[in-house]
Amino acid sequence: MKISCEIAEDLLPLYLEDTCSKDSRAALEEHLQGCPACRAKLERMGRPLPEVQGADAPRLADYGRKVRRRRRQTAVLVLVITVSAAFLLALTGLTVREMRRPVHVPTVEEGTWNLTAEDLETTAAAVDGYVLYTNYAQIQVTVCSEAGGAVLLRDAASGSMIQTAEVEGGTDSCTFTMLTSARRYIVDCGDIDGGAAVTVSEGRSFWRSLGEVLRDLVRL
Repeated sequence: MKISCEIAEDLLPLYLEDTCSKDSRAALEEHLQGCPACRAKLERMGRPLPEVQGADAPRLADYGRKVRRRRRQTAVLVLVITVSAAFLLALTGLTVREMRRPVHVPTVEEGTWNLTAEDLETTAAAVDGYVLYTNYAQIQVTVCSEAGGAVLLRDAASGSMIQTAEVEGGTDSCTFTMLTSARRYIVDCGDIDGGAAVTVSEGRSFWRSLGEVLRDLVRL
């Protein structure tokens, strides 16, 4: 295995102390055969330190230990960062794949808007005329209105209110969660300007897809 002079320099103290692994020793010795500079450095490191007097000797020995410890810590840190980066990259790839994964679009009864197949784009005045189906346990409502207001989610069968949320002026979204494909829903934007543009979707997002991936990993 070929190694660089920088890696060889990190291995030299461990080589002299005979504490490096068998593979590291073999790689370093192979490098030394073709690198005069590293051989010369090994020879200099292998020579005994000149005699020092008084308090200088302990300080020099302590400095050498600190240098070796710092190098080991740096090597461990680089390894941890590399493994973490690889994990995050793989997790991001799985999340993007989950977001783009084709979903099964079930057939629903006539007169029901299937949000799994297509987002609903309409107005605040007309949105409550649609019966909605979701297969994602949530419905996201995006409203483009100057004033904003309350958005209600009703049960299509009984007309009773299930959840309520507020949207701000401009373009703002709210999400109704913990829904079920067994029920049908109606979105009501009654107190919002009737001409305001409204988009109703299942609201699939990167963070929600990330949650799905993490739950799948926990189940493994």
